[in-house]
Amino acid sequence: SVVIQVALIDTLAQSSISARKNYHHVVRKMLPDAAGTFVPKRNWQQGDSLLIELGWDVSSYPVPLDLSRLRIVVFVQDYLTKEVYQANYYKSALPKRANGIGKVTGVHQTKSASSQLVIFPNPVIRDQATILLPSVLHGVLSHQIRWVIADLQGRTLQRGHWASHSKQHVIFLDELPAGAYLLKLHFKKQMFQGRFIKKE
Repeated sequence: SVVIQVALIDTLAQSSISARKNYHHVVRKMLPDAAGTFVPKRNWQQGDSLLIELGWDVSSYPVPLDLSRLRIVVFVQDYLTKEVYQANYYKSALPKRANGIGKVTGVHQTKSASSQLVIFPNPVIRDQATILLPSVLHGVLSHQIRWVIADLQGRTLQRGHWASHSKQHVIFLDELPAGAYLLKLHFKKQMFQGRFIKKE
C-alpha cells in the first residue's frame, strides 16, 4: 500500500515580524491533509493511472497568499516504511479559478480547463473501454458531452456523444489497431483528456 502526498509550496514567504526577513519554499498546505491519500495495495501494470481530485479554499487561509508563487509537489510514499518511490512537481504558476462574481476561491491545475480523464481497463485488453464521467460534469445533460479518440499526432479516429445517462460510458474500439491513443471529452469550453493503450 502507498500514500499519495500533495503539498502546496510557497516559493517566497515574508516574515510577519520583520519585513526584511524572507523564507523560501514554505509548505502552506498538505492536501487533503498531512495524512495524504491512502491507496490500497494493487497489482500495478505499465500504463496504469490513478486520478485524485483535491481542492482547497484559499480564502480560508489565515494570511493572504500570492497564488503566482504557489507550486505543487507530489510524492508516492510506502505506507509502512515511508520510503519515497517517486516524486514530481508542477513548476509553472498555478492558474486562478474564480466563481461567478470574479472572486478567487481556489486553485486548480488546468490548461484550457483541461483535466485528466479516467479510462479503464488500461491497457485495453478486449475491444471496449469504460470512461468515468468527471465529477464536475455530473448533472450535465449527456447529449451535450462529446467524446473524441485521436492518435498521438492529434488526428481524429472516432467521435460520438455521451449516450448513457450514467456516470460511466462504454466505447467500442474494435476498429482501432493496437497502439496508444488519446481520448477527449468536450463540454462547452471544458476539455478532459486521457491516454490509453490498446493491446492485440
